[in-house]
Amino acid sequence: MISIGDKKLFLIDAYALIYRAYFAFSKNPRLTSKGFDVSAIYGFTNILLELINNENPQYLAVVFDTPKKTHRHIEFVEYKANRDAMPEGISAAIPYIKRILQYLNIPAVSLDGYEADDVIGTIAKKASIQGFQIYMMTPDKDFAQLVEDNILMYRPGIRGNPAEIWNKERVCSKFDIDNVNQVIDILGMVGDAVDNIPGIAGVGPKTASKLLKEYGSLENIYHSIEDFDGKLEEKLIKSKDIAFLSKKLATIVIDAPIDIDYAQYKMQTPNLIALQEVCDELEFKGLYKRIHKKFSPEKNIKQSNVGQLDIFSIDNNENNLIIEGAICISNVLDLRRILLDNKSKLVSLFIINNGLSFSFSDTKVYYVLFTKSFTKSEVIIEIEPVINNNSIEKIFYNYKDFLIISQITTNSDIYFFDVAVADYLINPESSRTLLSLSQKYNIDILNIELLDLNNQEHCKSYLIESARLLYCLKDKLDALLDKNKLKELFYKVELPLVSVLFHMELNGIMLDVEALTKYSQILTKQLLELTEKIHLMAGESFKISSPKQLGSILFEKMKLVENPKKTKTGQFATSEPELVKLKGKHDIIDSILLFRTYQKLLSTYVNALPLLIHQKDKKIHTTFNQLVTSTGRLSSSRPNLQNIPIRRGSGKEVRKSFIASSPEHLLMSADYSQIELRLIAELSNEDNMIEAFLNDQDIHASTASKVFQVPLHEVTSEMRTNAKTINFGIIYGVSAFGLSEQSTLNRKEAANLIQVYFETYPKLKVFIDDKIRFAQKNNYVETILGRRRHLLNINSRNSFIRGHDERNAVNMPVQGSAADVIKLAMIKIHDIFKQKKLVSKMILQVHDELVFDVFKKEKDSVYDIVKDTMENIYPTKVPLKVDIGFGENWLQAH
Repeated sequence: MISIGDKKLFLIDAYALIYRAYFAFSKNPRLTSKGFDVSAIYGFTNILLELINNENPQYLAVVFDTPKKTHRHIEFVEYKANRDAMPEGISAAIPYIKRILQYLNIPAVSLDGYEADDVIGTIAKKASIQGFQIYMMTPDKDFAQLVEDNILMYRPGIRGNPAEIWNKERVCSKFDIDNVNQVIDILGMVGDAVDNIPGIAGVGPKTASKLLKEYGSLENIYHSIEDFDGKLEEKLIKSKDIAFLSKKLATIVIDAPIDIDYAQYKMQTPNLIALQEVCDELEFKGLYKRIHKKFSPEKNIKQSNVGQLDIFSIDNNENNLIIEGAICISNVLDLRRILLDNKSKLVSLFIINNGLSFSFSDTKVYYVLFTKSFTKSEVIIEIEPVINNNSIEKIFYNYKDFLIISQITTNSDIYFFDVAVADYLINPESSRTLLSLSQKYNIDILNIELLDLNNQEHCKSYLIESARLLYCLKDKLDALLDKNKLKELFYKVELPLVSVLFHMELNGIMLDVEALTKYSQILTKQLLELTEKIHLMAGESFKISSPKQLGSILFEKMKLVENPKKTKTGQFATSEPELVKLKGKHDIIDSILLFRTYQKLLSTYVNALPLLIHQKDKKIHTTFNQLVTSTGRLSSSRPNLQNIPIRRGSGKEVRKSFIASSPEHLLMSADYSQIELRLIAELSNEDNMIEAFLNDQDIHASTASKVFQVPLHEVTSEMRTNAKTINFGIIYGVSAFGLSEQSTLNRKEAANLIQVYFETYPKLKVFIDDKIRFAQKNNYVETILGRRRHLLNINSRNSFIRGHDERNAVNMPVQGSAADVIKLAMIKIHDIFKQKKLVSKMILQVHDELVFDVFKKEKDSVYDIVKDTMENIYPTKVPLKVDIGFGENWLQAH
């Protein structure tokens, strides 16, 4: 408890905390089984309960804004004009929050024509006269102007930091002012971007603080305007009227005409029956337990006090109850008997390095701790028949990880449900930890992220809670897959792909370590030579990899540009995109970019790859990440094969080091040719583009011929390059500025080219506009197989944020459809190889390319299977084309 007083009155700024609660779950929205977003309701109610438990307020009121305009909107029409519309997840939550407050007997207070700030300010000032100790619960710094001896700010904790009290001393320290009265002055001078209060242009907190310490108030500053000169005087004079208006807008009203009933604010016994009904409706089982424990007269009832937002401790009583409610299996005979006696057609299975758990219901969980007398291999032998029994559906958290940890040799065609894969399709951009899944789908569990798996008791709880959670998640996820029309994608693409990726990881790829070692020596020498060259051009030695030192050389000493861009920390911006803009200004830029390329190659690949070789088979086994990208594309890690630069000769040397597994094998590369352009032609039904592909023309030359209005044979390499830039740029929503940055065109030429481009391909423009309109209406876009990406900012008033989602509205259906196509091809190729019992293996996937380790005697057969499958896996009018090559290494094959 950090609050004090015998007559404590807490005034809660409702919307400030509701918004905070809602966005705390933004990446993992908490949903009911029907898909209703209860994030704001759950988060706000949890904050409220924690306040009641921790601070024991005698009086409490929750204050809301109303839709009615206030004097601020009338005096300044732009007031709060830049705010986005209230998210649907909040607007739908408000009636439920007010019901919960009603049943808790906590008043919801508001007054038309006044903001919650004004109502809180009025109540606080009047209550202080009546002897109350007032705590204004809000994260909003504007309330600091109200602070006095018995009116304090109670700022809720965030991201693990505890709540804190702001008294007068704290306020003065935070704002760097001499007294609380100056809070309004500093707000008027600096302004407030959130509320769209302008303030004095060019005056920040430091300048405002300095002026107030010298002159005391905004009025005194302007009374002494003759003291100033130069730019500051100019700023002050220019913004005088807006400064006083800003101060007025920031001033909280303390005499609003509201009736105050202190007796109504006094904490009372809640209506537990009504609360249970609304908690059942919202599926707040654990939350209701906590309410019941706090307010029930039956103090001897043993209840849980573990909430998902309580991230600071583990309740040992709850921990013990979890272990007592599960069954520990300590020998093979008991495990065999339990598995044989089971009649259920559904089982959840969870594994970690030191134990395994499973559950045939949402209440009874079995667990095993691996020991010397009861080993992992013994447990797996007993579990394997259950996994291979296709009359039983298995629920896994991540089936690929289960296979890796268990080292099981199971049939790849098993009947299973993968919780992580299902959630990825439903919420591709959210987190998929077990705890976040429990929060997202409204299932109360112990805070397992705080458990220490080296502690045996904690390990038991982790296994038990995980198996139970998986069992409870299955029906919720299955219903959402069905609702969002994702079941076919889930069962026919993503689940079969799990086994395909597992076998590709298992296969691995050989590496020529000797060649890499030699190349490392060459790169190291080239880096030394480049370093000397750069230092010579700079006229002094400096650390090239230091952004600070590099910025100082380029912009202070060499003065390559007049007004160089700076980062948020005030340093000169020296990122690669910024340096690319400087190409042509001085030869040092090309050398620095080359230095960075060599340095990255050396550290990320040339020196790092040999360290990743598995000692047993001398191969590299990359990890394919199926659940990461928002478009559905695969990524890889350890090593990341997607980012090996191949345009430069230096990067090609890295590809050259990936070799066939033996002299009897070759590597084969099968690469989709311009699949995204072919798909955008298909999806937009753009006749001119389709015709070019049907005639097997060079699409970039064809585009150049049309937009530059020259015969095909007269297209220059520069024309083709610019056409290629716009062809691919259209998929990513390129602007005239962006096109000019990436091509030899100036901005006007780029704008004209884009206009001519859309006149040449009119249906492409219709397609782009249609996708954006669809996203604005539905808040998502989808691929040819129904894969979705949610675009929650597509209707934002902020043009920068909205523009990002508009580009994704066009890009995702194209890039995601390409991902769908290659995944379908991978699954079918894997199945054919398996049916024909080929020795050859599929070993890598990189963007639109598949790499195979091919047994030389199967070369022709593999070529035919792969080419036919990849080109015909999905029916399109625009033919999908695959380029195939063979070689002893990846570079030769590609």
